[in-house]
Formats: sequence, structure tokens, C-alpha cells
Amino acid sequence: MKYDLSKVGVEKDLQYECITTTMSKDGVKNAGAFAFIYLGEDKVHCHIFEGSKTLKNILDTNEYVLTSHRTRWFSPMPH
Repeated sequence: MKYDLSKVGVEKDLQYECITTTMSKDGVKNAGAFAFIYLGEDKVHCHIFEGSKTLKNILDTNEYVLTSHRTRWFSPMPH
């Protein structure tokens, strides 16, 4: 799945604050704030703290949703 985030106003090499929502394998919802940098094409760099529920849910389910002030992106992780 490819996205060009510049089409929704996200500029390359800038840092954005967002909320990541995840759900555990058991259906428990979680939300966590973090920053991401758009690297261009369909790539972003983000730092999610080790040991966080957000990271555990992403690793367990390969799914997350990013919400920023501009738009919302659903992003299944590549396998």
C-alpha cells in the first residue's frame, strides 16, 4: 500500500505530532502520542518507546492508525 503524504499537505523532512491508535489482539484499544518525520514517497520515521502498549500492539497485530491535525492514515505494516 503506497501513500503520497504530500498530497494531504505533509511536507518532506518536517516533524509532525500525531496520535497513534492501536488495538491489542484481545481488542483492548490504546492511544499514544509521538512525532514522525515524512521521508518522502510512502516512508515515515517515528520513534515509539520500547515497552509501550502502542509498540506491543503494533508488533502483535501489524496495524495502527495515525491521526494528525490534517488527516488520518490507516497503515497495515508490511509483512
